[in-house]
Amino acid sequence: MLLMFVAAELPEDATDQERQRHAEQQGGSLKPVLCVDKLPSELVDFAGLLAESSHTGIAWDLVFAAGMGGRAGIAPSSR
Repeated sequence: MLLMFVAAELPEDATDQERQRHAEQQGGSLKPVLCVDKLPSELVDFAGLLAESSHTGIAWDLVFAAGMGGRAGIAPSSR
């Protein structure tokens, strides 16, 4: 699995309306802050992922997950 952690932020030139929406957690843009790959066996549940990510010291708001298929029962490698 590929996991991309992102933080919601505002551009410096944000309008008052954009700032208000962001304060209400309804707006902003997403900035990638952390990416990690894990085998399904390394990811037991979301609580474990949350606990592990807290050790990085990097603040994030959302996580996107994508799966990669292997071949013949073998997981993808970095090669």
